[in-house]
Amino acid sequence: MSQWITRSDAVHWYMEELSSHVVAKSGIPSDRHHLGKLIFQSFKDAPDHTLQIDGATDESETFGSALTRSVQCATAMRNLGLKCGDTIVVMSPNHIHFSIPIYAAFYLGITVAVIDMTMGIYDLRETLKNIGPKVVYCQSDRVEVVRSVLQMLKVDTQIVTFDKSDQYLCLFELLKENGSDISVNDFKVADFDPAETILLLIATSGSTGLPKSAAISHKNMVVTVLYLWTNFKKFPMPTRMSVLLSPNQWYSAHFQVVCSPIMRHTRLQSSATLTQKHICYLINKYRKISPKTQTIVIYGMSEVPGLSFNFDLNRPTSLGTPIQGLEYKLINPATLEVIVEANVPGELCLKGPGVFKGYYNNPEATAEILMDDGWLRTGDIMYRDETSYYYYVDRKKLLFKYDCNQISPLEIENVILTHPGVFQVAVSSVPHEYGDLIVACVVPHEGYQITAQEIKSLVKESLSDSKQLRGGVIFLKELPLTSTSKINHPKLAAMVLSMRRE
Repeated sequence: MSQWITRSDAVHWYMEELSSHVVAKSGIPSDRHHLGKLIFQSFKDAPDHTLQIDGATDESETFGSALTRSVQCATAMRNLGLKCGDTIVVMSPNHIHFSIPIYAAFYLGITVAVIDMTMGIYDLRETLKNIGPKVVYCQSDRVEVVRSVLQMLKVDTQIVTFDKSDQYLCLFELLKENGSDISVNDFKVADFDPAETILLLIATSGSTGLPKSAAISHKNMVVTVLYLWTNFKKFPMPTRMSVLLSPNQWYSAHFQVVCSPIMRHTRLQSSATLTQKHICYLINKYRKISPKTQTIVIYGMSEVPGLSFNFDLNRPTSLGTPIQGLEYKLINPATLEVIVEANVPGELCLKGPGVFKGYYNNPEATAEILMDDGWLRTGDIMYRDETSYYYYVDRKKLLFKYDCNQISPLEIENVILTHPGVFQVAVSSVPHEYGDLIVACVVPHEGYQITAQEIKSLVKESLSDSKQLRGGVIFLKELPLTSTSKINHPKLAAMVLSMRRE
């Protein structure tokens, strides 16, 4: 029996109506992509609707409350001298206060970088050095680390705490003392070019482990994020409630912060640590029951903030077909020649108004991924079948070579994961005169005993000779991760060289 995901243009019709209202007021056509004005208008349209709930404390806030507080925050930042083009940093749990300076910054054209609140001194120093924020919003228990880093960098950056602090201004005091001199009705959202003004700096390490910040403009976000809503037909309020379970520095959190006021739904989040028990508590308490839920595969990247393919349940091994808002091509990574034949792997390249502006303050990294004619090299190897369905092969940088054969780590990992005792696996390599000798780094399920020979035999039975585990097997308690919870492949490669391989 065929399965279908019904798509609709309803979200585009709704956004056209909302943006027309905004443009009619301002007389500026490009305001249809101005997220500050779109969110400001959305808050005003439904002041009594609940915007967010902190499931750990039961605190909640309406659109009207968030509008008042974000306007006060924007006014306070203006009074502090911040202006369009400046940058702020937000680092906090998912409580009901973290999005207030974010919305305020959107109104003013100030760039927002939401970063991992657990960063140590070294990572935080490199991050703040690159971003150069005018204000850092953080919890009081992180003040000492933030202050010491700012002193190292010798920069004049204001610290504002979300909770009460003996030494620094807290958010409540900032709004009361510096932001209460103007009402919502008198407040004017700043005018700026949404195609060029940077909305967010999204932390991304790709597969290299080296941190970078993808610079996303207002227009980049608006034109791509809509495709995440094409499975819904009723707007506003396509869904009663969404659940924010990811750390707020991830794109999945940015998506919900941006969309909840515009689409008019309630955002359930939690300032507590998200254990399995706590997640079950949230689901049971807030009745997040979806008996007709569809699970779909989404391919995306920080550099194109949104959906890049339309998933089809009838082709579950495929990423789907191209969305209407992007151009697509596959190229030979070595020659850059376009691949027109079906079923021939190549590097996916994307082009369109949703493609990011580049890596913030990193022209070298930007030049590696953005070609002169506007095409973005994704670094992902895919092939396209005769009916324009795309299939993922692997990351270009992660492909290995042995005796002139190209090897996909993902293919080997998928085989090893069929072993009932394997919890996680990542494939690395050690150098050899014939190329790369493949090494499997295996994390067993707790209490499960696995031998290296079992893993080798499984691969031998399933894959060709060039893909065998000639480098051996390593058993680990956990895999090394980057700050964005991806496998830290450079660290893994160093571990492989230094550890005993079976």
